[in-house]
Amino acid sequence: MDDGKRAYELQKREDGWFLKGTVREEDLDGLVESLKGEGIFPASEDLRELSGKTLEEWTPVPLEEVPRPVEARITPDGMTAEVFFPEEDGRTPSERFELAKAALAEAGVQAGLDEDILREAAAEKGGRWIPVAFGKPAKDGVDAYFEVLVDMSRQGPAGSESEEGKVDHRALGIIHNVSRGQELVRKVPMEEGEDGFDVTGKVLRARRAKDVKIAAGPYTALSEDGLTLVASEDGHLVREGSRFTVYPVFEVKGDVDYATGNLEFVGSIVIHGSVKEDFSVRAEKDLEVHGVVERATLFCGGDMRLTSSARGMDHGKLESGGNIFVEYVDQCVIRAARDVVFRRALMHCDVEAGMGVRHTEGGKGLIAGGSIKAGSEVECLILGSGMETKTAVYVGVSPGLLRKKKKLLASLEELEDKKTTIEKNIKYLTKIMNTKGLDDRQKAMAMKFVELEKTVKEQIAKLRTVLGEVEKTVDAMKNQGCVKVWGVCHPGVSVTIRGETLLVREPVERIRFIYRDGMVIMVSLD
Repeated sequence: MDDGKRAYELQKREDGWFLKGTVREEDLDGLVESLKGEGIFPASEDLRELSGKTLEEWTPVPLEEVPRPVEARITPDGMTAEVFFPEEDGRTPSERFELAKAALAEAGVQAGLDEDILREAAAEKGGRWIPVAFGKPAKDGVDAYFEVLVDMSRQGPAGSESEEGKVDHRALGIIHNVSRGQELVRKVPMEEGEDGFDVTGKVLRARRAKDVKIAAGPYTALSEDGLTLVASEDGHLVREGSRFTVYPVFEVKGDVDYATGNLEFVGSIVIHGSVKEDFSVRAEKDLEVHGVVERATLFCGGDMRLTSSARGMDHGKLESGGNIFVEYVDQCVIRAARDVVFRRALMHCDVEAGMGVRHTEGGKGLIAGGSIKAGSEVECLILGSGMETKTAVYVGVSPGLLRKKKKLLASLEELEDKKTTIEKNIKYLTKIMNTKGLDDRQKAMAMKFVELEKTVKEQIAKLRTVLGEVEKTVDAMKNQGCVKVWGVCHPGVSVTIRGETLLVREPVERIRFIYRDGMVIMVSLD
């Protein structure tokens, strides 16, 4: 800057540039160029006012007001880049746009720039930070998982609470009942992850999803796509990790008590221990108990086998949709759709069997006390006791069939009454139609009654068919009722066949009770 002829001095300090001496008119252009070369932009008009004057003190060089440059920055998480445009800097939107792109590049932005947003921002007044580039977060993969469609929770020792707020300590829900064809498990497929990036172009890796497979155990079937597991048999659902199995037979290794709660199962149940007092067991198929049954309620849809004793204490009940096989039963209600077969004794029981009540070989074969009703036959070794215990035996008609007949007759009577009411309504509407015609509401009502009459008539016809079959069976059974006592029949026993009763007053041996000529008679088995 020193040409050897100037009459001024120029000095750079921390707080700016300063002049001293005399700046001649002819020195101005050179001074301005020199300052610009140093990156300084002097205010030309203000500097011209100093020309020709002698500056005794160091005087600041007057500078132009330089607008704030276009700036760019990246947020700390690297997911957003922002630009700052100064207000009214005299630049065109295109210039501001290009300056912003350059600033963004200098800041390290390599990805995610939205040029439309940037262009709109460049055309605005400015004076604020505006997000213009955006990263894309990684989308983690979602693992495949199972939706178990069966409630497999267990109530636990506290039991379940009723609507009244009472806790039933016998309702533990340890059996997970499922039916054949029922959907057990549904697999929700995994969702693949997607990598992301930040505005610097760095790849953000997504977590990879993990797949799972349903393992089909016995008595289950997996769909072709592997997404649904279905039960192929009625039973108890058990899960072991990703493996699901249906067990048609539910086994209890010990007793039915507060540890197991009451049992209710769609399949068969085998109990290796006892059934404790006031507990209940219900199996839709067969039921087998190896221990003592104490004042409990047992039901099964198939056959029931009790290899030990059952003590009802006037509250126990055994009910089967098939046969009941027992050793010794005392003070129980017994209901079997087919046979009741016992070995040792039936003591003071209320027994109803659709077919017969009979003993098996090798046991005492005693029936004493209570009431025995059988559809066809009662057979035992000893009937009654030496104490003349009152023992009533009824044979010839199944008690269950009689109840069914009674129910059918009641239903038929109800349908007949309904049919009569419908016919009266139809007759009334027909009369109106023939005199003044029916309005829309009456027409709709008439059509409804006609349809209802058709339905009721069909129901009556079906019910009469079923009732006829039941009555035919009842009539056939009346002719085959008998009681056989292979040992001793004691006094106190009454035998009723086809409504006629014979009271045994003296001990008799090896006797058969049959119906003949309107009365019950005894015939020797020999």
